[in-house]
Amino acid sequence: MRFYNSEEFVEATVYKISEEYDLATLKIDGFDKKKALKIEKRNLSLGEEVYTIGNPNGFGLSFFGGYISSSKRFVEIDDRNIETIQLNIEVSDGNSGGPVLGENNIVIGIISFRLKDNKSQIINGLAYAIPSETILDFIENN
Repeated sequence: MRFYNSEEFVEATVYKISEEYDLATLKIDGFDKKKALKIEKRNLSLGEEVYTIGNPNGFGLSFFGGYISSSKRFVEIDDRNIETIQLNIEVSDGNSGGPVLGENNIVIGIISFRLKDNKSQIINGLAYAIPSETILDFIENN
């Protein structure tokens, strides 16, 4: 694994995996938790501004802005209903797994997937994130 601001690769160990939510936690020796983004449960509002950081198409660190278009949307994937946050935000390959940041740069979700239309074309400007409640539950209870 490599941090965005480093040329060095750091060894990371997969600690926990959730195939249901496509989440994993990593253990990184020597990682300073003080530098980590804060994640918390909170009520989300329609139209609330959000941001995400990612590495779209491997071009390097990029910052995107958008809005919450549904704070609680259940989407059926592989015969299961997954609770998500629906976002009106541009994301590309390489943004998956990136944080969704709300006010004060608090993590409110993690970018998970985009949907395709009936012609199998990705619907641009529409993305889905796993909400912080699900992430925290995964971290604390698995």
